[in-house]
Amino acid sequence: PLFVSPGDAVGAVSNAGFSLRTSNNVVPAGLPGFNFGLPQWHPISGDWNGDGIDSIGAYNSDTATFFLTDSNNGVTTYPAFNYGLPGWVPMAGDWNGDGIDTIGVYNPATATFFLRNHNSTGVADVPAFNYGIPNWVPLAGDWEGLGIDTIGVYNPDTATYFLRFTNDSGT
Repeated sequence: PLFVSPGDAVGAVSNAGFSLRTSNNVVPAGLPGFNFGLPQWHPISGDWNGDGIDSIGAYNSDTATFFLTDSNNGVTTYPAFNYGLPGWVPMAGDWNGDGIDTIGVYNPATATFFLRNHNSTGVADVPAFNYGIPNWVPLAGDWEGLGIDTIGVYNPDTATYFLRFTNDSGT
């Protein structure tokens, strides 16, 4: 079964399997099902190569390791790489508007975002910043339709969203 939850991409609940639809209707999945990663890993999605098609990835939060693919068939097409620290939350977005989604991580203990403009190990390309309250759920999206993704947070206690138009601290 598929699920979508704040901070996670589309993935299977129990077996690290994916069934992806090619349209938003009730017909069976448009692509053959496949496994990618392990059940406890976090699914993530993005357009990693700028071809206009989102594909899946997985994040092992125990080792802070990303696994990304362009194939949507369970085969890793990029070398695995580490980013962040164990226990942090993965995210993806087009932080610089170049048409390529890249990774980011969120430290839930400090409500700090670390965004990168490359899908590789390295330092944050966007200076690290705090937004929201510790343990809120991080979000990313193009809230203004300008081709640049920015962050947001969701407070599960009040069902309230807080969205930023820039990737920095603020109100």
